[in-house]
Amino acid sequence: MLEKHGIACDLLHGSDWKKAVGDRKKTLFALPALQEHILEQEDGKTRWNQVITELSRAFALCAASDEATEIRDDVALFQAIQAALNKQSSGNRKTPEQIDAAVRQLVSKAITTDGQVIDVFTAAGQLSANSAEHISPGQRPGIA
Repeated sequence: MLEKHGIACDLLHGSDWKKAVGDRKKTLFALPALQEHILEQEDGKTRWNQVITELSRAFALCAASDEATEIRDDVALFQAIQAALNKQSSGNRKTPEQIDAAVRQLVSKAITTDGQVIDVFTAAGQLSANSAEHISPGQRPGIA
């Protein structure tokens, strides 16, 4: 995982990508320049997609580790760049890897740094403990 992270950092060498890490607004403004930086390199888009797909898979396997926690925001930025690059050429079609990456991002945000799992329904205000008791098991989403 750290090897692929290093390769991704090398592909972005010469750009100000670190300024956009962890800040959604800065990421949004930095994406066009970062895309251009990747596309200017020889076979950049193909190499970027391969490295980030491999990094995402490795990250998913050890997302709870300390090393993964340290690079979580970097990986999110790298995946955003990958999604933007792919969106340019494929319209609105999402690849299975992009869908998996989006799901992994949502799940990783549902786990706090102290390892506690957040009840996303309660956190979103969609389902309270009282209303959950009144829903029959067959009506609960994802519960048999």
